[in-house]
Amino acid sequence: MKHASLTALILFVSACAVTADDVHSWGYHGQYEKISRTVRGNPPEEVRVAAAIELGKGDFAWGIDDLVRLAADPSPRVRLAAVEALGHYAGARVYSALIQRTGDENAEVMRAAESVLRTWSEAEAIDFLLAALTDTNYRVRASALRVLGGLRDPRIPAALVERARRDDNPLVRRAAVQGLGALGYKPARLLLWEIKNTDTATEVALEAEGALGKIGGRVTDSSFAVLLPAAERDLRDSATLVRDAVVRELGAAHLGELAPGDDAPVAASGDLSALALERGRTHKVDQVIAGRVRRSGNTLTATLYRYDVASGRLAQQEEVTGYDDKRAALAEELAKLFVQRYR
Repeated sequence: MKHASLTALILFVSACAVTADDVHSWGYHGQYEKISRTVRGNPPEEVRVAAAIELGKGDFAWGIDDLVRLAADPSPRVRLAAVEALGHYAGARVYSALIQRTGDENAEVMRAAESVLRTWSEAEAIDFLLAALTDTNYRVRASALRVLGGLRDPRIPAALVERARRDDNPLVRRAAVQGLGALGYKPARLLLWEIKNTDTATEVALEAEGALGKIGGRVTDSSFAVLLPAAERDLRDSATLVRDAVVRELGAAHLGELAPGDDAPVAASGDLSALALERGRTHKVDQVIAGRVRRSGNTLTATLYRYDVASGRLAQQEEVTGYDDKRAALAEELAKLFVQRYR
């Protein structure tokens, strides 16, 4: 026991006597074992930084253990040097250490770890990045997503979609959305549309809008026919306002392909769903949007229905009520609500 304590004391005293210049000189001469012994003696910060630098320069596999420890050093300067040095190596311990540092509280260390990870696209590195998406540290999850968004692997898009849809941290969801945009992943367009319109974090919603712009094209591959809403003869002008507003909003949102307009009036009574599906088959579209406009006193109620032609089911229903003399504003409100809530 006394012998062990004496050895530790000798190492500590020796380490305190070593300077950064000594360490750089040892590195120049390939004396990495000497550097390793010094590091384990808990030397001053400058010496630890120098040790990380030299261990990164040398092809000294045994130095990985020391660099992993230095990557968790209390000093951000030491952690930064160790992270940059680990970039010269590979393997499970290296990947794990770097991924943990992507959650570092020091921004410079975090960026350095991400930068190193981006230089690797090997399957093993991607395995570790995908596993990091369930890390309890949200910074680690977000950083892993940012790195994955710049890599190419068939497993990555599904992982980004999962985090964008389910993660409880807005920074993580934003990183996932950003990654989907960077990948140009077209199957995610509808999800991004939903996030844009429903995410409670403004920064995530805006990122989703930006990602949609990067990916481009229509949000869905569906085709739409918009029918004139069913209405009494004296409400046909209000029905036209609703139909025209829906067409404008659908077009502006690029939700899908719009079939040529259908101006045929729809009777106020009758089976609207059967008529809508019949018109849908006639127009050879996937989705039909029909509706009703009704008046009660000086109040109008406008309702829109979306039917899926293939299944015949009602896919969406929205309704607004307002004063008769504000029917144009009512039509715009209903159209915006309908498009925003599209799923």
